[in-house]
Amino acid sequence: MNTPAGQWLLREIIAKIQNKHYSRCDVAFDIYNDSEIQYYQVWRWGMTKKFFYGKNGELQTVYFGARSSERQIRLYNKKIEQEQRHGRIVNVDSLWRLEMQLRGSKIENYVQEVREMLENFYLPDWDHEENLNRQMMIYALVHNPEFYSKASRASKQRYRKMIYEAKKSNRVSKILAKEFVNQFDILEGTLQKMMQRYHARNVEVKEIERDKEPVEYSQELIFRVKKYREIGKSTREIASTLGILVENVEEILELKNRNFDN
Repeated sequence: MNTPAGQWLLREIIAKIQNKHYSRCDVAFDIYNDSEIQYYQVWRWGMTKKFFYGKNGELQTVYFGARSSERQIRLYNKKIEQEQRHGRIVNVDSLWRLEMQLRGSKIENYVQEVREMLENFYLPDWDHEENLNRQMMIYALVHNPEFYSKASRASKQRYRKMIYEAKKSNRVSKILAKEFVNQFDILEGTLQKMMQRYHARNVEVKEIERDKEPVEYSQELIFRVKKYREIGKSTREIASTLGILVENVEEILELKNRNFDN
């Protein structure tokens, strides 16, 4: 967009589009040198799963959710992709990418979507099962996903109960969640700059006037306060980050049934 052609596109085309908004948002995590990640799944029943394997029989890609839906999650072996493009990668034993693609109304709540994805992204811990048959069954469900699809309806219900009751090994998900929180300010700042550049949404955070009754908060300020709360920031941290008073944050968090502009 920094070229003359790009500037013309911004000025003559994009600037004249009414009700601009993002139609797609991708959130991705790269996991280096942790081969256990390939056995993690998004354990949400009712969500379609498609597994793709290489010629050697090893897992390459898993799709969670339909491609046409507003939310689809993909876990794939990025090392294979990188080596096909650039040749052998030094000092990288494994490289997997967990990627979530959001469309439509899901984009607005991307923080909550990331949280739900990571909460359900784990490895059922069969080693801690006291019953050997249950241990073997959970192991089979994890290492041979096609096994579940071939089971009867009654068996599927029993298997789902086993997975639900099994202890969750979510070490990797905890690391990803922590990194997402650490990078949130950068991600949100980049997103706001892009919105402002393309005028996709009014991103101006207006200074709050305390002598007004009642205080009128901008939609953008409400949006950002709730985003920070969703990732676990305290009221005081939110106030410090946005440069407003703690009582303003508390009042915003109490607001209900507010609609945010796209």
